[in-house]
Amino acid sequence: MASEEKFTLSIGNNITGSPLSILGYRLSQGNGASLYIQGGTHGGEVTFLVFKMLYNFLKTNTNWAGMITLIPLAHPVSWNQRSYFYTSGKFNNYDGKDWNRSFPGNEEGSTSARISHILFSEAIKHDLAIDLHTTRTSKPFVIVGREDLVSYGTSSGILPTYLAPKASFNYPFTDAIDNSGKKGITLECGSHDSMDIEDIKLCFEAVLNMMRKEGLLKDKDINTKANSFVYTEYDTYFSPVSGFLEYINPLEKMVNKGDVLYKIHPSDSLDKIIDILAREDCIIMKYQRTHIATVGDEVVTTVVVKK
Repeated sequence: MASEEKFTLSIGNNITGSPLSILGYRLSQGNGASLYIQGGTHGGEVTFLVFKMLYNFLKTNTNWAGMITLIPLAHPVSWNQRSYFYTSGKFNNYDGKDWNRSFPGNEEGSTSARISHILFSEAIKHDLAIDLHTTRTSKPFVIVGREDLVSYGTSSGILPTYLAPKASFNYPFTDAIDNSGKKGITLECGSHDSMDIEDIKLCFEAVLNMMRKEGLLKDKDINTKANSFVYTEYDTYFSPVSGFLEYINPLEKMVNKGDVLYKIHPSDSLDKIIDILAREDCIIMKYQRTHIATVGDEVVTTVVVKK
């Protein structure tokens, strides 16, 4: 049976004088590798149920060995940024910066830098760090920043793995982890502000497969999907006019070159509709989380299928 430690990482106090802290759970069982998993760096990115499933699994399963640290809601400030029924925690309302662009942080820096320093200092105690996020309207996928980590993505059970370019400054969490010599993986868990049970289960299974890959879990072989693929760049479609968007294709659909990708109803006309055609054979990866577009807004993100 796993041992458990529930702990807090202190940031300081908020303006009312109450403690500002991050809640964590550490589970240990036998001898093995160490794994750090965090989510909720951005307020509104709902990955909490993945952590609940992992927690219950680790508490009841005896086929894993090592130490696993769970930080379900890594950024208390971002989660308290709310406006009109909506949690808007992607960017810091104080300075406009992305909360996930200040790693490894600075204990004497800005609020964001201090929180990043606390999280990073905890994470680098582990062999592998996984960062859970969500993005726009999407299905789950994996992001890695190193060639040697691609196999963690392709064996995760989630179809696509994005081998992303490294940031040169203002590092996101996993880039900073990689730069430290440890292994960092981002798991995008589907759409923003969503609780899609199928996506949650898929991400839970993906983490278990990464545990198997790391040697933490030894219950069965990893079943890699035969049609999994790796990509290194996106193709983004921008709205040619201002108007209202009609998404006619499901996510992950293969769209042939010349087929209609999406439609726009221009706001300056009641009798016009524009069909936006696919430039290349592609797979739809992300839609904007809105049906409203100003000219030049990003609308659809695809991966070009190379033949």
